[in-house]
Amino acid sequence: MNFFVVDIGGTNLRICIVNIEGEILRKEKLNTPKDFLEICNIIEKSYKDFKKLYSLEERIGISVAGGVFEENFVWLPNVSSERFPLKSYLEKNLKISVKILDDRISGSLGEYWKGKGKDKKILLYLIIGTGVGLGILIDGKPIYGKNWVSGSLGWLPLGKRNSLSSKIGTLESQISGPSILREYNSISQRKLEKAEEVFKAFEKKDKNAEKVISKAGKLLGKTLSSLANIFDPDIIILSGSIGLRWDIFKPYAYPIMNLYLSPIIKENLEIAKSELGEDAQILGLLYNMF
Repeated sequence: MNFFVVDIGGTNLRICIVNIEGEILRKEKLNTPKDFLEICNIIEKSYKDFKKLYSLEERIGISVAGGVFEENFVWLPNVSSERFPLKSYLEKNLKISVKILDDRISGSLGEYWKGKGKDKKILLYLIIGTGVGLGILIDGKPIYGKNWVSGSLGWLPLGKRNSLSSKIGTLESQISGPSILREYNSISQRKLEKAEEVFKAFEKKDKNAEKVISKAGKLLGKTLSSLANIFDPDIIILSGSIGLRWDIFKPYAYPIMNLYLSPIIKENLEIAKSELGEDAQILGLLYNMF
């Protein structure tokens, strides 16, 4: 039996067919529409089309880059400021069961099942991409929080006030992909369109790129130190388009971490890049479904 799973990211919408062993049989990637009804139409049509080609379970899993409330309403800040009843809407139209997780939880479950976090007692899954979020697993069980938004790390008051923060500088407005791009364009007077172009400039010894990335790396060091001191985790796994560039940030992050980490934790802290990448959410959904 195969499963239909969807990952609604801040930038990309991924639709996958996965078998029970966790093998991804098919994956399609689209730009994430800025409209809930359009997203729903894509999911509904894809499920009906794939059902003709594959033997599918009559239930689907969805991961979202945002918040999930009461297991029904979703908040996707890159789509709309309003909450949308995604679960009930799709269940009504497709007549099947729908399970929704936020990407922090689904990603951490994927890492626990098939990735670097396998069988780890305390696992922290840090996503840095279009946004910033943290998945927290203890003994394989997610921490959701009273309001279902545990791990909303992007709101941490780190860094300086800027155009994307109100009274304080938030972490997401300092180290996410859009913030790195915005900061570089501001100080260089250039008009690059993607954060990855900033990293290419960094590789070419661009001083402005080095300034931006070193600043983000130091803030990342403070963030990792805080997380390690609070949770004393078995592992911290970095993911997302920015998090997966840990090797670039490491020289700037480690000196800061040496200042702030508990000396006991410092000797035995494991930080790793995800090897599953964007597939962590897909596999985590499947793990949760069965």
